[in-house]
Amino acid sequence: MSEASIDYLHSLAQALASMQLYAVGHPARAQVVDHSYGRLRALILTDSDPSFSFIDGAVVYGNLPLHGLRDWSWARRLPKLGVQRLEFLESVEREPYGLFLDDVVARVISNSATDDSLPERPGIRCGSMRVTGADQDSGEDQGGAPTVATMPYNLGEESDAVTWLYDHATKNKEIPLNEVEAVVRSLTVAMHSDGRMVMPLLEFNDVDQYSSQHAINVSMLAMTLAEHLGMSSRDTRAFGTAGLLHDIGMTQIPTELLEKDSLTPEDWNVLVGHPAAGAKLLLQRSDEHEIAAVAAYEHHARPDGSGYPNMRFPRDHHYVSKVISICDAYDALRAPKPYREAWTQEEVLGHITDGAGRLFDHGVAAAFVSMMRRMDEQQLLAGQRSPAQLTEGETPPADEDDSEPAEVAAEQSEGVAEEPVPSRAIEE
Repeated sequence: MSEASIDYLHSLAQALASMQLYAVGHPARAQVVDHSYGRLRALILTDSDPSFSFIDGAVVYGNLPLHGLRDWSWARRLPKLGVQRLEFLESVEREPYGLFLDDVVARVISNSATDDSLPERPGIRCGSMRVTGADQDSGEDQGGAPTVATMPYNLGEESDAVTWLYDHATKNKEIPLNEVEAVVRSLTVAMHSDGRMVMPLLEFNDVDQYSSQHAINVSMLAMTLAEHLGMSSRDTRAFGTAGLLHDIGMTQIPTELLEKDSLTPEDWNVLVGHPAAGAKLLLQRSDEHEIAAVAAYEHHARPDGSGYPNMRFPRDHHYVSKVISICDAYDALRAPKPYREAWTQEEVLGHITDGAGRLFDHGVAAAFVSMMRRMDEQQLLAGQRSPAQLTEGETPPADEDDSEPAEVAAEQSEGVAEEPVPSRAIEE
């Protein structure tokens, strides 16, 4: 299927390049359109509704990154022409397809970068993207905010993909890295919907989907903070991968233990092994994910020496671990649990501020709180609701840490078996 998609995109590039050399109506122009349309029909035979996303120079076909097109120049050019997302229906015909190519070539020739939608053509949907919730009306006006996008982008597929890859890790004790990369790139697309950075956090409405929703939210928070700090797109995606996989070690914990309402000290000693298990799982597959392995190992460690796993010798933690630790705590506290209500955003940000230097790194905590308050202010000024909308809830104890249920939290700082540190996971 991916081979047919690559063949089609090559034919698209050839058609767009050749059509610039000939006037509308020239036989040579019609010939390259016919060739490209033929490749599209061949693709539709394998995929009735093919879709492509172009983000940061990468091509995502459905949810699959096309590694064979890493250096495909049109992946950067098409979004500038208003084609960040491209979808075809099985019913697409040759004439509207040719008109669509005419529209794109006209923008290429005029050299006009724009977010404006191309003319609608039957069987073809293209444009920039905006994010909608699973049950949100994609045509709804978002509180009067500017809407430059034409394509609704739903995170439901990403949530399903994360659920699948966590299940795969549970059953096969390996991580499907292609799917991880595809999800992170899709989340990057979602973050840059409407031509501006947004943070479309998922709301926790299904306890069975908590792990996947939490992983996506931590990934999104980490990438947003990375961009806020001015990191490169490559580093931003690395932070997103670390966020998505920070709890992958939980897949190696016995299911019957995770389903318990309360944990014994013995159960707790098993549970706190998930950071080391996650790091080992990541390191056994690819050296490319050492940063994610470090974050998986250190995301429950604390500057004051509490947390877990216990370190034989005190040391500073990797910067990515400090970021993931705060993003993890923020999203966990914002979610309702059987033993407590969800905390409000103000309560969580206050907890992070109060815990700076003790539970969280000073600098990262300050940057995170500043970013969240700034984004909240911008959305209020734009007439939008905050992605982390305030809810009613009790004021939490100042020292509560949401890493675990209250009945076992006391076990965090004592009686925890020391886990061996993977040699590469301690290198920064």
